[in-house]
Amino acid sequence: MRVVIAEDQFLLRDGLIRLLEAYGFEVAAAVDNGDDLLTELRKSRPDVAVVDVRLPPTFTDEGLRAALRARRELPGLPVLVLSQYVEQLYARELLAELIDAGARHCVLACIGMPSAQWVADEIIRPVRAMTGYNGR
Repeated sequence: MRVVIAEDQFLLRDGLIRLLEAYGFEVAAAVDNGDDLLTELRKSRPDVAVVDVRLPPTFTDEGLRAALRARRELPGLPVLVLSQYVEQLYARELLAELIDAGARHCVLACIGMPSAQWVADEIIRPVRAMTGYNGR
């Protein structure tokens, strides 16, 4: 199963690569902005995308916007959206847009260092559910 990751923070992006590869996923590309995400999705045609909501240049919702464009251009592409936003109004709007675009999973990333069990439950489980891949 091929994955494309969009995460601007190097350490988190590298951690996601290592985590997904440890569970048997092939990371086709890992980028740090929405434009590169769309380019890589078109080129790599992955089985799933893992996308942070906040990407450069404004760090507001470029990742979400890129994920929504990707869903329009590549219908059926599963997208796992990562967000640290917990403000209720924004979260409600975000979830409504994602549901309208056909999203099935959204992860609100925890603040601080997550446990290994949290990572397995909140990252790997949804990716497996979206792709049907059980890997290692």
